[in-house]
Formats: sequence, C-alpha cells, structure tokens
Amino acid sequence: MTHIQEKLDVVNKKLDIVLEEVYAQKTHRKSMEDLNADLMKIGESVYDIALENLEEVSEYASIDNVFYFLKKLARNIDNLTKLFNRLESLIDFWESFEPLTREIAISTQDYLDNLEKIGYFSLLKEFKSL
Repeated sequence: MTHIQEKLDVVNKKLDIVLEEVYAQKTHRKSMEDLNADLMKIGESVYDIALENLEEVSEYASIDNVFYFLKKLARNIDNLTKLFNRLESLIDFWESFEPLTREIAISTQDYLDNLEKIGYFSLLKEFKSL
C-alpha cells in the first residue's frame, strides 16, 4: 500500500505542477485579454481624435498631401537633424555672445556719455551751424 501511496504522491506533485502552469497560463491569458481591451480603447480614442482633427484640416490638405509630407520628412530626416543641430549651436552662440554685446553697449554708452560731459557734441553742433 505504501508503494501505491508513493506513486500517488508523485502523481499529485506532478499534477500540482501542471495545475500551477495552467493557472499561470490562465492568468497570463487574462492579462493579455485585458491589455488587448485597453489597447483597443486607446486605439479607438486615437482614431476618433485623428479623424476629428483631420476633418478640421480636410479643406486645406488631402490625405495624399499628408502622406507626401510624411515621405518627404522621412527622406530628409538627416537634413532636419543637421538643421536642428545648427539651430542649437546658434542658440548656444547667442547665449554666449549676448553678455558681450551687453558689455559693448554699456561701454559705448559710457564713452558717449563722457564725450557729452566734455562738450564734444555741443562743439560739433557749433561747427555744423557755421
């Protein structure tokens, strides 16, 4: 009887392993069904929003124009990347150059103020009136 009991225990352990795998598969399938349902809802929302927005611009652009633009954009992605890199460089340059221009403006204003104080501009006005 113990021999039969041992075999039953082994079979029960194997059955438990199989049942665990079945439950895991069932849980995974349920998760995938939930994910699929959620993705379908999101997809429907995206479709509705896209449709609504395309209706707003339908008189200005056709779907052929949109696809043409997307193809053109895809073909020129390297050029656009270079353009954006140059714009970033230009912005960095301006941020570096801006304090210098401010200093030049202040220095020029101070210099012109000093010329005004010593009467240089009034002297020029007198020469001009002669």
